[in-house]
Amino acid sequence: MNDKNWEEIKHFKPSEFKHPEMMSFEFVKILDQVREKFGHPLKITSDGRPEEENEKAGGKPTSAHLKGVAVDTSCMDSRSRFDLIRAIIECGITRIGIGKTFVHFDMDFDKDQRVIWLY
Repeated sequence: MNDKNWEEIKHFKPSEFKHPEMMSFEFVKILDQVREKFGHPLKITSDGRPEEENEKAGGKPTSAHLKGVAVDTSCMDSRSRFDLIRAIIECGITRIGIGKTFVHFDMDFDKDQRVIWLY
């Protein structure tokens, strides 16, 4: 994303992403909508990743993080997890991964849609 695009984003700043330059503008706009519906700040724990970083993180070679259309967000309790997943789905995202301390979601249309998986 370029600096001008960030002016359109209400709830996030480039400094909240490790690799803001890798992020899809369309995905960050949806992420902003998720944040609005969720009603609480989201802590991004993983965003776009270069290949080497993706390998170190144990990411798959086809990870949506490589395309800048995925994030992992910290989520520590079941009620927050429910509310976040509801907001994600209401914003049209249908690829969700659930871990004990985080929620992954992405907009990789090259992959199966309407899926939820566990880590």
